[in-house]
Amino acid sequence: MNRKTQSRIVQRFSGGILLVGMLLTVGCQDSLPPRDPVVPVSGSVRFQGAAVAGGAITFHPAQSVENPRATRSLGSIDKDGNYQLTTYDTHDGAPPGEYVVTIYWPGKLPAGSPIGEVGPDRLKGKYANPKTTKLKATVKDSPNTIDFDLP
Repeated sequence: MNRKTQSRIVQRFSGGILLVGMLLTVGCQDSLPPRDPVVPVSGSVRFQGAAVAGGAITFHPAQSVENPRATRSLGSIDKDGNYQLTTYDTHDGAPPGEYVVTIYWPGKLPAGSPIGEVGPDRLKGKYANPKTTKLKATVKDSPNTIDFDLP
């Protein structure tokens, strides 16, 4: 086989691989669920006046609390008690609507705890379960500031 023939084979093979890759990419994009529009949501979380530093906050769509596939919006609570929600992209916000809100605030782990283990909830689970939490929020169709002052 001469160089010219080898070159044609490589070009055809490469072209075929490129075509398959493009078809797979287009096919995968079509299979993604559509994204609901989101608006910025941020705020603060305090417990008895103190920042809930290092906690996590989740907004669960009120009409889909029982649905494990429902789109949820999440946020990490910083050292000052502030959060910004993320649904699809970092800090993009949440879709407008009614939400049930959960908050988890991990405590310190005892010395010698396994790596990756999470500390006990300093809020004693009162706000950690979407079926029992009393926290609710409404996300409006404009930037939102939603604060939580927990007793």
